[in-house]
Amino acid sequence: MGYRWRWGKKGVGQRPGGTTLADLGPGTEAVVRGVVAGYNVARRLADMGITPGTVVRVVRRNVLMGPVEVEV
Repeated sequence: MGYRWRWGKKGVGQRPGGTTLADLGPGTEAVVRGVVAGYNVARRLADMGITPGTVVRVVRRNVLMGPVEVEV
């Protein structure tokens, strides 16, 4: 799991050519390739079962970049 933080940089931490959960539509399945977040967020996601190699399905998402609900 990586950590990257920069003030005012949109898309920081996103790998080139990568797709985020926020980019996927409802019903789409994907394999988690990595988590780019701060330690606390990465740990919380791992506690919920979202780790590299996990298959997740987007249940619903907010159009305005709000929460994304996924099924593990």
